[in-house]
Amino acid sequence: MNARNSYFDFLRGIAIMMVIAIHTVPTIHDWHSFYGLTIITLRQLLNCAVPIFLSISGYFIAKKDFSSKKNTIRFYKHQLPTVYLPCIVFSLGWFFLDLYSQNFSSPLGSLCTLIICGYSIYYFITLIIQLYILTPILVRYNNLCWGIIIPAIVSCVSIVVVSYLLLIEGRQISLIAYAAPFVVWLIFFMMGVYFSNHQRDKILFPGILIAAIGLTASVIESIYYLSLYGSGMGIKLSAFIYSAGVLMIIFSKQAESIFKENRMTKLILWIGEVSFGIYLIHMYVRYVLNYIVNIDSWLLNWFLIITLSSIIIIILKKFVSSQTLIKYFGIR
Repeated sequence: MNARNSYFDFLRGIAIMMVIAIHTVPTIHDWHSFYGLTIITLRQLLNCAVPIFLSISGYFIAKKDFSSKKNTIRFYKHQLPTVYLPCIVFSLGWFFLDLYSQNFSSPLGSLCTLIICGYSIYYFITLIIQLYILTPILVRYNNLCWGIIIPAIVSCVSIVVVSYLLLIEGRQISLIAYAAPFVVWLIFFMMGVYFSNHQRDKILFPGILIAAIGLTASVIESIYYLSLYGSGMGIKLSAFIYSAGVLMIIFSKQAESIFKENRMTKLILWIGEVSFGIYLIHMYVRYVLNYIVNIDSWLLNWFLIITLSSIIIIILKKFVSSQTLIKYFGIR
């Protein structure tokens, strides 16, 4: 396992807090108002959360040795269960809720959903498993053409197709069906692989320009989709452009060099270290919290879910062995 880098744990902490913010964003009924435009803009700023996680994964996995079949098999044996088994454990709650809501009428379908990590927001596990399986091949192509340009084309075409089906045709497609295929997100994983093998001292200012253009286009595109179809806050081509720019900024040597540890960053560092556990837990916390009390404040809802999820992890760390936490709960 690679030695932990505090800067990248900090980025993980920021990213998981952004994920929770996405899952607590208020519904917009009037996007013409100042409040509506503010929420739309803030929501677009959050769209880089998943790309951040994917790029960090690509960045560190690209440093592993895949020169032999033995090393590759060792990687699979360690990496795949590390993400899959905790996901199955945390999916069981949604699985039983699904069975109950259907009066146990379709247990086979529910079981299939469980196996493919189709419950809640666990599509990411199916996605990352695909990328892990392909990693020994992908890390060979870390040049500009095959490592960036080709994956960018693949992801752009994929997200345009997804946007067309979801927004323009209005098809009801499950989250795992449109968000889990690796081709949709490939560019972000490959950007991490590329950054791991190339200099990162000249990507800051191009990244700022790309992020600014992408964010502006993302806000405009969201308003357009909302006005026509009533949805469109999430992933889309402009959001991918914005995310690519953000990755260039945060992976730049300049950004990494200004990172300093203090009380605030250490807290975010800790959240980053347990981000996988928070990812697996927080939708349960959100479900129970929203069932108990109706919270109108986006900020308060976000804060409570982060806090309560973190408290659960602290309690688990106190009473459960480290080996069990890592193996079954994804908590380090």
